[in-house]
Amino acid sequence: MICFLCRTKTFLITGGTRGIGQAISLRFARAGATVIANYLRNEKAAEHLKAIATEEGLAIALCRADLTNERGLEQLDRSLQERVPHLSGLVHCAATGIHRPIEELTERHFDWTFNLNVRAFFKLIKLLMGRLSKGSSIVAVSSWGALRASRAIRWSVRPRARLRRWRAISPSNSRRVASASTF
Repeated sequence: MICFLCRTKTFLITGGTRGIGQAISLRFARAGATVIANYLRNEKAAEHLKAIATEEGLAIALCRADLTNERGLEQLDRSLQERVPHLSGLVHCAATGIHRPIEELTERHFDWTFNLNVRAFFKLIKLLMGRLSKGSSIVAVSSWGALRASRAIRWSVRPRARLRRWRAISPSNSRRVASASTF
């Protein structure tokens, strides 16, 4: 069942070829949107999504780019320039995590996780600001895995607090972009 129609919309879905990202890519494309599904490593998942798109006649393009470094962001930027003049929204599903006891975690683990889950999202928004149509949406999605924590450090953040955090980072952008929230 299609709950909404997106015939004139174009969305960038990071992590868009597997898991939650794949489900969102397919849902938007089946609703008529053009989808650019970003991925990094899993060629098999990307090919599977492309096969589904071809079989169903969906407008899904793949873009392989590492969002954690400048070269990857430049690759994504070039790919978007070639394909679409502007975006109706960004859904950031690309994420990683290292689920180990805190005693086993290193700064390298922290940096790897922070670079994709936070820094890449921040840089991506900055990169896309000129490309987002008026009334566009930016959404960061996470899974239950993000709530897993060592018994030594249990914490949670309510969705409203995350929305306030986004607005604190960029209050001027919250007026330009229709919504910016995390789930």
